Amino acid sequence: MSEPELHLMGEDEPRRKPTIKVIGVGGAGCNAITDSPFNNIAVCTALEDTRAVRLESRVLVNPDHIDFMKETPFRTVRSIKFEFKDWLEEAVGEPDIVFVFAGLGGDTGSYIAPVVADVCKKKAGLCISSVALPFSVEGKDRRCVADCCLTKVCEASDITMTYPNDHLLKMVPNLPLGKAFNVMNRIMMVPLLELEKVLTVGDLEVVRRDFTRSHSCRLGVGTGSGELGELRALEEAITSPWFDFDKDRVMSALVTISSGEVEEEAVCRVLDELSKRMPYARINYAGICDKDLGAKYKVMLVLGFA
Repeated sequence: MSEPELHLMGEDEPRRKPTIKVIGVGGAGCNAITDSPFNNIAVCTALEDTRAVRLESRVLVNPDHIDFMKETPFRTVRSIKFEFKDWLEEAVGEPDIVFVFAGLGGDTGSYIAPVVADVCKKKAGLCISSVALPFSVEGKDRRCVADCCLTKVCEASDITMTYPNDHLLKMVPNLPLGKAFNVMNRIMMVPLLELEKVLTVGDLEVVRRDFTRSHSCRLGVGTGSGELGELRALEEAITSPWFDFDKDRVMSALVTISSGEVEEEAVCRVLDELSKRMPYARINYAGICDKDLGAKYKVMLVLGFA
């Protein structure tokens, strides 16, 4: 068996920090970007409250837009120009990376998010979509809509990260639902905040290429301290409730290893362990010096699976 491919993020030319736009689609998507410190765009209906979000611009969705997306084959939607796409293209501009956040199952997120991702993929160097999937108790109809539209989001994005709400309850089983959703919002922001620290423009083509082999991605985060704290952090990240798939199916990985002082030996131990568990993965990795962590280690895993 061949060795997994490793790529150190932040080393490729050009090393310029990428420009970033963050888009929240619908009520759930806009809630997810409430604490985003970046240039934020809200894509929402006039009834959705975005006052809590620091916005660069707002693109309004009306019922006619949603009806058109529902009734028109996605291939046709992608190939033609129309009013909503023109508004969106103007708002997005030409950033290096766009992060799209949405909740699937409802009308706005489900039918508008795939179009947003498609426009962003054409306008930006890398398009990463993060979508929350409905609870099982919300009913088969809502789940069916989410599954159908998730396929379109995956098709339109370079990387699609999925967050099933059912798994959220495994993480915070005793919290009221409103507070649990606040936890979800913070979790969904983690890859954006971590990757912003390490990605350069030179990394984007490599990351895009490596994740073409993956259908969608999931997130795991862990912390550890003491001797071999980095491996404790890795184990906690790997046991994330969202990693409900065989690790042999992992085709791509983004890994950040953070500590007050990141030792090269610790990074090597994490990569060696990952390579054993995910023999077919292309692994993009970086170390992050975070003085707030002191001697503690934090590991973030974004795993793309077939």
